[in-house]
Amino acid sequence: MSQAPATTARIAFGGLWIALAVGALLIFWRLSDQSIYVDEAFTIDAARRPIDAMFLELAQHDAHPPLLYLYVHAAMPLLHWPSTWYRYLIAPFGLVTIACTWLLARRGFGDTAAAAAALVVATEPTLLLFDRLLRMYAPLTALTALSCVLLLYASTAQSSRARIIAWIVYGICAVMMPYVMYLGAIVIASQCAYALFDLRRRWPAIACAIVSFLCTIPWWWAIKEQFPQSGYTGGKGLAAAAWSARDVLGYALPVGWYTGTHFDLIFAIAVVAIVLAGIVLARGGAMAIYATALAIMVVATFALGRNLVFARYLVYLVPSFAIAVGAVCAFALRTRWRVAGVALVLALLSINGVGDADQLLDKFYQSSDWKTVESIVSQNERPNDAILFVQGYSYLVFEASPAVVGHDVFGPQSPSSIPQTYEWLDRHAGVRVWYIENQSWYADPHHEIRDRIVASRPRLREWFEPRSDPSSTVFFALYGPEKKSTSRPKL
Repeated sequence: MSQAPATTARIAFGGLWIALAVGALLIFWRLSDQSIYVDEAFTIDAARRPIDAMFLELAQHDAHPPLLYLYVHAAMPLLHWPSTWYRYLIAPFGLVTIACTWLLARRGFGDTAAAAAALVVATEPTLLLFDRLLRMYAPLTALTALSCVLLLYASTAQSSRARIIAWIVYGICAVMMPYVMYLGAIVIASQCAYALFDLRRRWPAIACAIVSFLCTIPWWWAIKEQFPQSGYTGGKGLAAAAWSARDVLGYALPVGWYTGTHFDLIFAIAVVAIVLAGIVLARGGAMAIYATALAIMVVATFALGRNLVFARYLVYLVPSFAIAVGAVCAFALRTRWRVAGVALVLALLSINGVGDADQLLDKFYQSSDWKTVESIVSQNERPNDAILFVQGYSYLVFEASPAVVGHDVFGPQSPSSIPQTYEWLDRHAGVRVWYIENQSWYADPHHEIRDRIVASRPRLREWFEPRSDPSSTVFFALYGPEKKSTSRPKL
């Protein structure tokens, strides 16, 4: 016997309020405590520049559009916050994602599915990571979900006033998304494909897409600069992305779960099965839009020669997984498999809870602890020490720190900078050198610089800050003046 509408409505709204409360607690809990991440430091550094200089910096050294940076730039003169406090500008987008996921699941699959989807997306650990990070991933995730809500509502609203308002707000989202991340253009393309199946009611989506495209024209000059350097960072390739669903959905899960086990393969099979079931059960709607976006990303990876399918570029699709979970749960509850449907949601919430606890409470699963690095350098530095950051953007975390101010600093950003690094080391042959390494695969993938220093200088001290995520691991060491008899590699 099916539940009464009033009962299921209470389930839906109860699930929404619990999800929003839990999501807010997770997102805002000690939000500003952790050290600023390297990418966040780049955001702050770019945003504090004059707009012309900011645009030039982004064109030459970034692979993203400017809207996030303009957002932070506009906030800085008003707020004057410490760097980590600017995360509060991003955190509310996570709550928008929860609410929109609930709306999409309820529209497509009913009240029970909405409650389940909201709870899953509110606790999803990878979304939590990016909801707490001053970057553009959380805004794009929220805008994608919101634009889907608006598109579906505008297509079916009975009131002409409601339709007009929904299409106007949708148009604003369509203009904003490519300026938040270029992946926003893929969202718009997938929504246009959806609109083609009912042009009589959905033609404004095509019009909004055209307006969005025209609005990107002033930024084309920067896109031409950015394209040659885009699409390589952080990727593992299409083959790895096809099965490593944990990278997308399971940030901060215990290392012991997947090291030397078949956890990743089993997890990936389960995720794919749930998503496919959601697509089949949906027969269109938001699930079709999200699936089309993923398909476009796969095709674009081959067509453009750029890896668009590594984890952080797939984060904005995570709400579709939560919706699929809700769909499977709601379907199972109408069959003799109802216990399995409930078990699925409880299992995912348990897995999410482990990942959430790890990244909020366990230092090993958090980002780099630059405060510790700064403290150690401050306690051991001398006025004439030189400091080498590999890769160079790590310097942005420290540029105003007393541990760095007054020292000669160098930071290679790509392998092409290695010869200049050798020249810099030669000029500082007679002084101590601090070597600070984080994400060295960008600047020195084969550790040529470190090998040169180790061969030519005595190591006085070294420290290591390990993390489950290699991008947050920091190795740093203090080396003495160069040995007299050292033979240097030829340039």
